[in-house]
Amino acid sequence: MKRTIYRASLVEQVVSHAENGNPEPEVTRLFVPTGSALLNLALSDRANGGFLTGKIVNVIGDSSSGKTFLCLTTLAETAHNPAFDDYLLVYDDAEAASEFNIEKLFGSKTVRRIMPRPSTQRNPATPTP
Repeated sequence: MKRTIYRASLVEQVVSHAENGNPEPEVTRLFVPTGSALLNLALSDRANGGFLTGKIVNVIGDSSSGKTFLCLTTLAETAHNPAFDDYLLVYDDAEAASEFNIEKLFGSKTVRRIMPRPSTQRNPATPTP
């Protein structure tokens, strides 16, 4: 006699996980918000944070696909989140191609919290020694 093994479909597994939750105890971890609840949910299964702190994130995409704006939005969300008040926020515009007015888009608190890269602080017209 052949034994039949029942395997739950993927949909049944997802529904079961949603109804029963995660059986393992949850460790408190800090997540960086992206500015989009849907993107946060897709990245971390949490509405209030997408990227796990302490991890390197590579944002890859075509030209003009919104990578810089996503990064700036993430920095702005982080700047306004009191959980990150002790963190240093750095925006490194490696190509010096960003023409966003950060203060107009995200407010003066964001501008005060984000540290520019040191090479962008000097006057480009002044020759370096």
